[in-house]
Amino acid sequence: MAATPAVRGCVAIVGAGPGGAGLLTLDAVKALREADVCFHDRMVPESVLGHLPAAAARVDVGKDFGRAGKDAQRAINALVARGAMLGKRVVRLQAGDPSVYGRLHEQLLQLARHSVPYTIIPGVTAASAASAAASVPLTVARAPNLLFSSAQNTDADLVADVLRKKHGTVCLYMGTATAHDLAKRIVERGAPADTPVVSVANAARPNQAVSPVSTIGALAKLPLDARKDQKIFLIGEAVKTKSAIEALRSREADDDDEARWDPAQAPQTPTPCSEGKK
Repeated sequence: MAATPAVRGCVAIVGAGPGGAGLLTLDAVKALREADVCFHDRMVPESVLGHLPAAAARVDVGKDFGRAGKDAQRAINALVARGAMLGKRVVRLQAGDPSVYGRLHEQLLQLARHSVPYTIIPGVTAASAASAAASVPLTVARAPNLLFSSAQNTDADLVADVLRKKHGTVCLYMGTATAHDLAKRIVERGAPADTPVVSVANAARPNQAVSPVSTIGALAKLPLDARKDQKIFLIGEAVKTKSAIEALRSREADDDDEARWDPAQAPQTPTPCSEGKK
């Protein structure tokens, strides 16, 4: 008599995006609604978790879960794989995009080791949300390259080289506590101190905050920021876009053309867009 094959579930590794449910993809919502169990990051808000069925188990696996570092990640990976091996439809729900600082490679190896089927559903990464919040494009024609870097483990020489040559934009993740120290190091390695920088705290969340445009030289002189805000720094030539927009708006505010504007000249059909001033 043939042995009964083991019941196997599946895993969906889902990007929750940087903030509320409005930036979830349709595929992400579908995966959440079909889940039996969800292992989620602590940063994922209730507005996203609310798509889970009432009967679905929720497990908070924030990085203070269990032990720190690699041990914690191994424990999370084991839980996710075990759930699928028990026949459950498992969602591993991660803030932002799983492929950007999400330890995705370790998760995939664990699932492959146990022959667990999986899908990967990308999410909006924090740099994209910060770009939208600050009106700073991630690339511009004169600086077409893009470098993602973690402030905790960055290559200061590489960052300085990109900024010195003005070849692209640096998106600095997890920089709240260490950005000032990194700014000092990259200036010491030859990046121009007047390179523009803007930071966005809690991008795409209700408490989002966009800083004024500054420079990495000024950033290097700031004291340690011990707050726990999730802050992204955008550095490079593209940040000048924000300064240009602000200059144009300031000029418009001082221009008396607005006082002479005749509403009768406005289009009769309103345009279907609303501009959020940053």
